[in-house]
Parts: sequence; structure tokens; C-alpha cells
Amino acid sequence: MKYRSDSSIFHTKLIAMIRRNAHLQNVTELLNNYPVVGLIGARQVGKTTLAREILGSFPGSSHVFDLEASPDRASLATQESLPLAR
Repeated sequence: MKYRSDSSIFHTKLIAMIRRNAHLQNVTELLNNYPVVGLIGARQVGKTTLAREILGSFPGSSHVFDLEASPDRASLATQESLPLAR
């Protein structure tokens, strides 16, 4: 069995942090320009964590919908239930 060196592990974590910062910056820029931003992707890749991290420091109102949660899917089924609907 091969073991990765400490420097290899550090490099992997550093690359992940750089990518995360780029994602944070991109989504924050989108939120500054658009009233609704969707994060989509494979399961368990950190979409909800990314959303919470951004919205924790983002001014103004926000709402997160989790499409794996039945109540959130139900609230999205009708336009009247959306927080931004007129």
C-alpha cells in the first residue's frame, strides 16, 4: 500500500481551497447581478455548504431550497408559494 507524503496532501488541500475560493467569488458575483441563483451538481459535493457560507455574509434576504426535501419541492410546485412571487 502506498502512502501519500505530507507535501502531497498539503498540495491537494491547497488546490481544493483555491477552487472553493473561486466558487465563492463566482457565486457572490452572480448574486450581485441576478435576483435568483441556482447551485446544481452531483450529490454530496458541497452545494448546501457553499450556499450557507455565502449567505452567512450576504446582505439582504435569501431563501435556500433543497430539492431533496419534500416540503421544498412542494413549495416550488406552485408559483404562489414562492417568496419572490407577486
